[in-house]
Amino acid sequence: MAWLWAASFLWAFSFGLIKGQLTGFDPVVVAAARLGLAAVAFAPLLVGGSGRPDRATALRAALLGV
Repeated sequence: MAWLWAASFLWAFSFGLIKGQLTGFDPVVVAAARLGLAAVAFAPLLVGGSGRPDRATALRAALLGV
């Protein structure tokens, strides 16, 4: 769950970086890079899943909007 929180915070704080520092880049390239990084971050969850999550984990994921 800590990794999910970390990814959520990184995703949220990247908007300030995009607005201030990446103005010279094409928006499509920036969006593709963000989605690619997110895919790399969540790949271990897809590969190493231990089966169906328990009820508490599913509720936490739903509250985070996953």
